[in-house]
Amino acid sequence: MTSSGESSSRMNARMEDAEQKHCWDVKRRVRTKVGQKVFEGMMLAIEECMGKLEEPMEDAKESDNALEESIEDLREQSRDFVTMCLTS
Repeated sequence: MTSSGESSSRMNARMEDAEQKHCWDVKRRVRTKVGQKVFEGMMLAIEECMGKLEEPMEDAKESDNALEESIEDLREQSRDFVTMCLTS
């Protein structure tokens, strides 16, 4: 090959490399945009689920507090009963 043939081959190789890099860059940008849309959709779904769970969580906390109070009342009543039985 002549030096002009070698230069032409090198230029072609560089152009092919540049095209491949450009294609890869475009693919990466598309994947990133698609990924962002998917991520945004997932975040919206999670936020919606969280919103739906807030009220039941509050209800559960209230029920837990009521149960704790009932248990404490039963303990006190049990102590009073035992004390009354022992003193009679």
